[in-house]
Amino acid sequence: MLSIYVSAYVDEPPKDFVLLSDFLEENFEFLRWYTFEAAVGIVDVESVGLIGTMFDDSSVLVSYQDKLYVNKLISEEVAKQAKENYENHQKVYSVGDKIEIYTGYGEQKRFNSSIAVNNVTVSDEADSTFSKVLIELKIDAGNYGTKPLNYYVDHVETKSGQTIDQATLTDDGMVEVLISKPDEVKYIFVKGVNFEVLRKVQVSE
Repeated sequence: MLSIYVSAYVDEPPKDFVLLSDFLEENFEFLRWYTFEAAVGIVDVESVGLIGTMFDDSSVLVSYQDKLYVNKLISEEVAKQAKENYENHQKVYSVGDKIEIYTGYGEQKRFNSSIAVNNVTVSDEADSTFSKVLIELKIDAGNYGTKPLNYYVDHVETKSGQTIDQATLTDDGMVEVLISKPDEVKYIFVKGVNFEVLRKVQVSE
């Protein structure tokens, strides 16, 4: 039982705390709970960290009658951010949209990176069985350092349902993906700097 690790035991139902099991059950679609040797953490559905704390941090966790309770205000803020991240994960973006990725919650919310698919063009050479799809990206990597632009294109999906996860970087800074003719790109899935956070960008109907 997790409560054996918590040093903050209380003798009466804790005020301004809620039962941890209830909190996790109510938000199981949006977040995950992890335990380590001396700490706990909550992440969203894409494993982006929302909060991490030590078991003995009584401002976050306490134990009452062998059950864990979590600070109500913190849990509400964490759940709010987890739901927002989930909605962004499900959202379909358009070419030109600025996609922002964050970690943390509430006042601890921190910018991670932003990505925009600014333009998508197709080079259709008559003597080839492939079309070259050229993707123009704009990246703000925050404090994490920019990676090669093709890193940010996780994969594309075509109208026929093919998934293509190989993207190369051209000499003029475009990301190139080859698709079989006469297929077309329907979605581009881009990802964040430090996290495998995927966002869907629609290119065609």
